[in-house]
Amino acid sequence: MMPYRLYALSNLASMLALLSYPVLVEPFFVVVQQAHAWSVGYVFFVVACLASVWQSWQGVSGELERRPASSEPVPRPPLRECLLWIGLAMTASILLLALTRHLTQDVAPVPFLWVLPLSI
Repeated sequence: MMPYRLYALSNLASMLALLSYPVLVEPFFVVVQQAHAWSVGYVFFVVACLASVWQSWQGVSGELERRPASSEPVPRPPLRECLLWIGLAMTASILLLALTRHLTQDVAPVPFLWVLPLSI
């Protein structure tokens, strides 16, 4: 099974949460209620992650016992390629941080202004 559908579903859910927060959550719940709900959700997330790790570990350990060892080692990528991938991964984060800094320091820090650049 290709994991790209799960990535797309995750991105869609994140976008829906980002766009619905200022309209559905922020006006109707005080910050303390939001903090409690987030904490409970985070505990469920940690439990789900631990269950996933345990289930994955059980599957991997059984698969390793059945699979024969390969005779050819996989070559290590060159340093230049590793640095390129690190730089590409940093680019999106740097751009998001720069835009967020500009919006929070040079423009009024209104949550609706953050939603548009993040959704683009």
